[in-house]
Amino acid sequence: MRKSCIAAAFVTTGTGTDTATHITSKHQGPEPRRTIWLIGGWRKPCPRISSVQICRLCPSFFTIFPHATCQLCQGALGNNPHQPPKDGAADKMKDDLFHHGGAIDLAAKRYGIALDQWLDLSTGINPLPYDIGDIPVEYWQRLPLARDLEQVLGAAEQYYGIPVSGHIVCAPGTQALIQLLPFVLAAKTPIKKVAVLGPTYGEHAPAWQRAGMTTTEIQTTPQTRQHLIAHPQMVPTNANADAKTSLETSGWQSPHDNPALAAVIDDHDVFVIVNPNNPDGGVTDAQTLRNFANHLQDRGKYLILDEAFADTCPENTLCGHIAELENTVILRSFGKFFGLAGMRVGFAVGAPALIADLADRLGPWSVPGPALHIATQALADKNWQQQTRENLHHQANWLDEQVLRATGTGAKLLGGTDLLRLYAGPSLPALQQHLAQRGIWVRGFVHAPNWLRFGLPGTQANMDRLATALADFQMLG
Repeated sequence: MRKSCIAAAFVTTGTGTDTATHITSKHQGPEPRRTIWLIGGWRKPCPRISSVQICRLCPSFFTIFPHATCQLCQGALGNNPHQPPKDGAADKMKDDLFHHGGAIDLAAKRYGIALDQWLDLSTGINPLPYDIGDIPVEYWQRLPLARDLEQVLGAAEQYYGIPVSGHIVCAPGTQALIQLLPFVLAAKTPIKKVAVLGPTYGEHAPAWQRAGMTTTEIQTTPQTRQHLIAHPQMVPTNANADAKTSLETSGWQSPHDNPALAAVIDDHDVFVIVNPNNPDGGVTDAQTLRNFANHLQDRGKYLILDEAFADTCPENTLCGHIAELENTVILRSFGKFFGLAGMRVGFAVGAPALIADLADRLGPWSVPGPALHIATQALADKNWQQQTRENLHHQANWLDEQVLRATGTGAKLLGGTDLLRLYAGPSLPALQQHLAQRGIWVRGFVHAPNWLRFGLPGTQANMDRLATALADFQMLG
């Protein structure tokens, strides 16, 4: 077992039976394991604290804290009355409820409210979807034609700004690509270790673990994540640095001064970044990511860039530079921005040989003809896209005002995109229950109960319903 303190952060690796057992995931075979690192952004340790404090609200994180409040989830350290039991049906139901957004069927069962009475705000899906219109019956009757696939790929190339053909594949949702990509990439090049910058979408790390790789989840704030991507050749100083609230003020050393941490790039074969990130909405600009992708490529490493929420900030995509980024794969979701998640349409953008391999493994007719038809129309509808971006931005601002007014000093905005907003604070577990009892479902987090993620309500009726419920909560105060 090896332990080292970095900018007042605790890092643990190894296979021992002490604290490392808390961060070792289930895997197939004896070698792959999951390690979680917490990097930067924390205050200098209080002299009264001589040992690492474990936040019971987000037990995946092992951090030296100067105060009794977790800087990440805003929860109290030590015993947590809201922490679910380790075993039992209640624990499993809570895990299922909050494992992903959209579990309103389970919410209906738990709270005894009919499924059709729920307002689902637990996802980052546009609540005002693209109008699919009338779909010609031929798309339902026949198998998808090669022409249908060519048309949707052409529309996607224009929409994502891909300069040359042959760099994109269409799949039945990005989740299918997330699960397939590790096996495809491993067949081309030796991959042993994968780093995932988080906290982020929870399906990335398990997908690589299923393929037999060791995954390291590097937990960061949006600010420290941006800093690490912008300065991959640098590493944080040790705990004796004068760290305040961010890595920028904690002092930095060259890699040669701290070889154990400088080797993080050399020690991993693939890096996974979600940009904008889910759930905190942190954004890294395109040029910084482009530099990082080239930095990895020069060292024979790969970048997997999940741009599922990039439709609301298209200036930050790397799709336009894919021809030069041979070791970068970009994932794009169709369903979130266009509000048609049930269609299960997604795209991967990358080097032609890898894209051809993905297409071959997906096989013929992997995306239904009606879905290809709708996606082709939606991707080409620039007027709808621009109006939707403006509407989503306006409603995201409205949502912030409503939630923060209702919670007062009991919560703050951690971040978000124009499709989802993330709040943190001690009043939010009570707010989640308050809303659920009124048939309004928002996304909670088992390992961070003081976090709530809201999607947008969409229609005026839904906005009024949410505003009324939040005003009631404010009055209960």
